[in-house]
Amino acid sequence: MTLQHEDIRREVEQRRFEVNANLLRIYNYYRVFVGLALLAVFMTSLMGSRLGGLDPTAFLWSILAYIAINLTAAVAVQFLPRSIVQGQTISAALVVFDILTL
Repeated sequence: MTLQHEDIRREVEQRRFEVNANLLRIYNYYRVFVGLALLAVFMTSLMGSRLGGLDPTAFLWSILAYIAINLTAAVAVQFLPRSIVQGQTISAALVVFDILTL
């Protein structure tokens, strides 16, 4: 492989990493926003919402934990090794966590 091809390959890999990292960052911000929106609806009881009505204390603690975990994930992604961010494992784990939690 020539030096030019190697430079192009590195550039493509760098750009793919940046796109993956940016998408993961945006997804984490979205997750934090969803948690805060659920908390706001629960706290203000908009439109007679029954959100958390069965067990308000458990719902409140669950939402607070969800927000804390999402904030931690948003910060942790900034410091994860490049090889982990490039793969789909982190993204898939976060989607499964969201499905199970919500």
